Amino acid sequence: MENGKPDNPYIVLTGRGPCVAGTRLTIYAILDELKDRSPDYVQGWYRLTDEEWAGVMRYLTENKEELERKFEEILRRAEEERIYWTERNKDRANRPPSPPANEKIALGRAKLAAMKEKLDRERQEQERCVSS
Repeated sequence: MENGKPDNPYIVLTGRGPCVAGTRLTIYAILDELKDRSPDYVQGWYRLTDEEWAGVMRYLTENKEELERKFEEILRRAEEERIYWTERNKDRANRPPSPPANEKIALGRAKLAAMKEKLDRERQEQERCVSS
């Protein structure tokens, strides 16, 4: 890698990290998939040509230590964020679930009908007062 740019036409550097040129596919996503799946499966899953795959594998090999270090940092930050949001929202997990939409609609209609009845009674009361 020269001047922070890969000398590999199949890799571009973006704000999200190195990506396969012409895609939004990060090298980190490929690294993650390669933990559990075979290289042939990953290549087929992402529909990478043999040339693109060779470029990706060459980039992975040439920059293995740096990529693994950065990927571990990404995973660490993601875990910290997961813990933060889990802790922040733990009181929400204990709330009862919201009723289904059809029940909410029925409750709203009943409330509206009660309001109409009350208005009708008030209107009738006003009419009696005016006519007396």
